[in-house]
Amino acid sequence: MFGRPPITTRDYNVQKMMRAKQRGLEAAWILARGQKKHITEALHDGQWSGQPCFILGGGPSLIGFNFQRLRGRRTIAINRAFEYAPFAEILFSMDSTFYQWVLKYRGGAFFAFPGTRVFLDTLNFPYGAEVHYVRSAGLQGFPNSLKVGIYTANNSGYGALQIAICLGAQPIYLLGFDMNNAAHFHNGYPGKFSAPVNKNFKQGFEALAPALRAKGVRVINLNPKSGLRCFEFGKLEEALDDHNRQPENAGQDTAPAAQPAGSNESLGPF
Repeated sequence: MFGRPPITTRDYNVQKMMRAKQRGLEAAWILARGQKKHITEALHDGQWSGQPCFILGGGPSLIGFNFQRLRGRRTIAINRAFEYAPFAEILFSMDSTFYQWVLKYRGGAFFAFPGTRVFLDTLNFPYGAEVHYVRSAGLQGFPNSLKVGIYTANNSGYGALQIAICLGAQPIYLLGFDMNNAAHFHNGYPGKFSAPVNKNFKQGFEALAPALRAKGVRVINLNPKSGLRCFEFGKLEEALDDHNRQPENAGQDTAPAAQPAGSNESLGPF
C-alpha cells in the first residue's frame, strides 16, 4: 500500500520508530489522519500578544518549587511538568515515546488536563484525537507562524519557546532550563542528560538568541545557575510582580510536590 523509504537517519530512536511504522503502523496512521487536529484549531498567532508567559522545563532547579505560584498566568508545561502545573494552558512535547508512556502510566491526568495538548507532528506518528499537532519547519530559525510550523533544534524546550513566540508572549520566562547535565526535577526519565546532548541543546538557543534580540523578544532565564547563558537572567519574585494575571483555568486545585529523580514513586519503565 505504501512504499517504504530507506532509513537514512543515524538517530537510533528515529530508526526504531520508523521500523515500528513499517511493521504495521500504517493502518493506525491512516485512521489517525482523519482525526488529526492542527494547533491552529486551538491557538492562533498573537493570542498572547504583550502578555508574559512562563515555560516549565524539567531541570532539577524546580525540585521543591511551588508551582501554584504560577496559577492564573500564561504557562506552557513541557512533558511531565503538566502534572505539576495542571492549570497550564498548553502541554507541549516533541516526544512520541513520552506520549506512549503518559497514556500507559498517567492517562488519567493526561485526559483530565484542561489545556491544549500539543505534540510535534513526528514522522506522522498516530497521536490520538485529543492531541493538536504542530508541524516542524526545520531545525533552526525564527518562527513565522503556527500554521507554517516551528523550528525544533531537537529539544522540546526550544519548541515550546517557538510556540510562545508565535503567540506573541512578552516577556517569556524560562523555569527549569538548567542544561547542566543533571537529572529532571521529577522521576520517570532514565539517567542524566549527557554533556553532548546539553551542548547541542544550548547551541540551538545560542543560535536563536540574536534573532530574538533583533526582533525585540525578551527571553528571561529565572535560574541564575543555569548552563544556558545566552539570555538575560531575572528573579522569580520580579517576574511574578507583573500584575498581568489571567483568569484561573478550571482544573485541579493542587499539584503534586516535586520530587527528585529516582524517588520511590512508581512510574513504570520510562
